[in-house]
Amino acid sequence: MSLRSSEASVEPRRPNFWIPVICGAAILTIGIGARQSFGIFQKPIAADLRVGRELWSLANALAMLLMGALSPFVGNLADRFGTARTVAAGGILYVIGMFMIALATEGVTLTLGNVLCGVGMAAAGFGPILGAISRQTPPENRSVALGVATAGGSFGQFAIVPFASLLLYRLDNWHSTMFILGIVSMVMVPLAFGLREHRYPAPRPGMVIPQGTVDALREAFQTRGFWLLTVGFFVCGFHVTFIGLHLPSYISDQAIGMSFFGKPVSALELGGWAIGLVGLFNIAGSLIWGWLGGRHPKKDMLALLYALRSLAFIAFLGLPLSWSRCCCSRHRWGSCGSAPFRSPADSLATYLVRRISRCSGASCSSAIRPAAFSAAGAPAGSTTLRATTI
Repeated sequence: MSLRSSEASVEPRRPNFWIPVICGAAILTIGIGARQSFGIFQKPIAADLRVGRELWSLANALAMLLMGALSPFVGNLADRFGTARTVAAGGILYVIGMFMIALATEGVTLTLGNVLCGVGMAAAGFGPILGAISRQTPPENRSVALGVATAGGSFGQFAIVPFASLLLYRLDNWHSTMFILGIVSMVMVPLAFGLREHRYPAPRPGMVIPQGTVDALREAFQTRGFWLLTVGFFVCGFHVTFIGLHLPSYISDQAIGMSFFGKPVSALELGGWAIGLVGLFNIAGSLIWGWLGGRHPKKDMLALLYALRSLAFIAFLGLPLSWSRCCCSRHRWGSCGSAPFRSPADSLATYLVRRISRCSGASCSSAIRPAAFSAAGAPAGSTTLRATTI
């Protein structure tokens, strides 16, 4: 009895799982929020550098391709060397990329800065962070923890994109605005240390050897839920990236403004708020559709979800453009946004806990490849959102 008590006394105490949840959500809030604000910079950069909009679109497309290509490998590094170190390194690369963009005076520096941002977000994105949270969270709290962390990205889109558009309008200088976003992004680096987790001991003779990357991905590829998650990411990656990068310029091209209690709101600010509202209603949509998915067949809810999203796009393209339609359509797009990931992600997490960083990275990369093509879909002159969306 005394021997068992002594063994229990030396057993490391399990840390509070809310620490990595809060830190991970904060990292995603800052990183994804700043990244989603890149759409408001498209017209100012094109005008300042006297280049076509395709330069900024191509730079974002390259960043998206690198995010997709590196996501599975970065997840493997996080599983092997620790999530905290991986996310911190990604945060440093992300900040360096932001500062390079802020200081850019020609296309090469602009593109290299975007590339570094893409590599940094691959290392400090959903895959490694959700993997660390899943491993440190008890099974009964895992769904809630993952939901809170995922909502951080949507909240960042709601909080940071309107803030960036307001800064850009007030300062009238995209270099200064991007530099401020880079300073804000520096907070990601110390937050990464909140993701530190207990290292698993080295396998002893007779112990089960942990599953490797190839075996984990092979098991995931044989799972129906993994492919459902992949298809959902594929569709949403195209939609979210295209809207985020090109909608603000489209609203600005049409000179759509509004007044809020007698205070004028510029087209640039309206574009930022339109993207921010998508993130806000993403949070509500995830909760609502997650609740419905627990009470009705998930495949039926997913089919209904995508049908409603299609109707929202058709309504936006078919009705006359105005500030009210811009805001109302964000409500519909947002409420049908990130919810397709909730149910498949819960089923995957039940057995991919130890290797979820790699499998999530492989699945997320399917969203980023079509997102790269949607990012590169801007013409050199004005943004023809209708034709490109169709």
